[in-house]
Amino acid sequence: MMDLCQPDDGLPGNGEVDLPSNSNLKLIYVNASRLPDLSDEASSSHVCAHSEIGTQVQHITSSTPAIQEDSREHSCSQSTIVNSPFFYKLRYFKKRPVSHLFPHMLKYDKNLQAAPMPLSRTNLVNNTKDEGFHRGTLYFLSEFVSASHYPPKDIISHVLSCVLLGAEERAIQHEAYMILMKVQRLHPATLESVAWDWRLLSEVMSEQDSQTCCLFLQYVVQTLDDDFHFNLQRRSLHKCLCKSMLSCDKSFCNVKEVLHWLIDAVNSLPETGHDSSVQCNLQRAVFLLQRMLSIAVEVDNSPTVNSNRIAHYIFPYVTILKTRQKREMFFNSTENSLLRAKILEILFHNGCESPPPPQFSLCFGNILYFVSNSTLQLENQGLEWQRWDEMLHYTITLCLSLQTIIADHLRTPVTDRSDEMLRRPQSRMYQAEDITESEVDLSLTVFQQRSSPGAEPAAALLSRLFLLRSLLHAAVKR
Repeated sequence: MMDLCQPDDGLPGNGEVDLPSNSNLKLIYVNASRLPDLSDEASSSHVCAHSEIGTQVQHITSSTPAIQEDSREHSCSQSTIVNSPFFYKLRYFKKRPVSHLFPHMLKYDKNLQAAPMPLSRTNLVNNTKDEGFHRGTLYFLSEFVSASHYPPKDIISHVLSCVLLGAEERAIQHEAYMILMKVQRLHPATLESVAWDWRLLSEVMSEQDSQTCCLFLQYVVQTLDDDFHFNLQRRSLHKCLCKSMLSCDKSFCNVKEVLHWLIDAVNSLPETGHDSSVQCNLQRAVFLLQRMLSIAVEVDNSPTVNSNRIAHYIFPYVTILKTRQKREMFFNSTENSLLRAKILEILFHNGCESPPPPQFSLCFGNILYFVSNSTLQLENQGLEWQRWDEMLHYTITLCLSLQTIIADHLRTPVTDRSDEMLRRPQSRMYQAEDITESEVDLSLTVFQQRSSPGAEPAAALLSRLFLLRSLLHAAVKR
């Protein structure tokens, strides 16, 4: 990322550069033979962002040996007239543009010591901020923010609350979002420097503008996710931003709010044929909120306890989701396999007339018991065979989730998980299971008798039964 003034350009280094003004124009003559090279370099960088420069240049076929400012006697047919402020600005497009469209593509030295923006540049941004000139604020930030310089916290707070959430034009909101993501990429927010708080997040999530809410939520989740992985590498989750925001031990009330936002977003999903943009924004919000829940499960280094607590709280809301489509949307979007498996376990447990043996807890033996004894009690399940088909679908989902839990050691605290994998790299995936193929076949036979007494099961059920049998046979201890 280049700064506004590069030393190798021979330009002033104080950062105080006036914007191009039509009131101070100076015409110079440019060698036309050099313009193709210049224009090629400009177009390869960001020529679409400054199309007005093209209107200032009148290219001709002939050329002159060099730039001659005092040779005004040459006719316009033999030279090119250039607006000098725009020509001065064009010089910066020889290198990578400052306002990069994809912040994750930026390359910078991670060992570089970042410093606050110089006072002169900060004053320029503050002037546009005080005057409410959002475009000017965003312009200066795009020019001044780099890997070596970061803006003050109050300026980021202003861009969040007044520009991203306060601007009426969508283009300005998207530009503010890109600047915030650029700053986050180059200078990740910490517990001390974060520019948003939970009160602001709650206010935004209660508004009706789904597009603005989605942009803000995506920025919030990005800050939480970056902070989580940064502190996980240093094994210091106890003093990270996620711990203060999403800890089940210290701030479970915040986790409850996330659960309510998630259920509301799933319930608000329109049926097929409605506005696709609204549906897309709601789906994005669902996945972002699920990411927050995944962080909440892991941040306390007690994933089993946290997943149990979250699953028991959200279970009543899952059972009253209106359609199967929304229930499947909820489970498919759940990022943490341990949390998904625990919710499904409670769902099947609630459908049993008698509870399973206490030694069966989140294992394949428990799944065999559910296949033989559980019946789902959900809303709008359709025909009889569709009710059993939904049960088989969730049973297969539970099997796949349990495979992931065992293979990835998800019951182990996240800070010790890599060490656990290194200690037992060749361990059997199902070493703790003790089920047999005869028990699997017996449970599936009992299910067929329950779902289709005295008749052949539907083709959809037979297909799911075959897949479930394959998964359970793979878990048999040999």
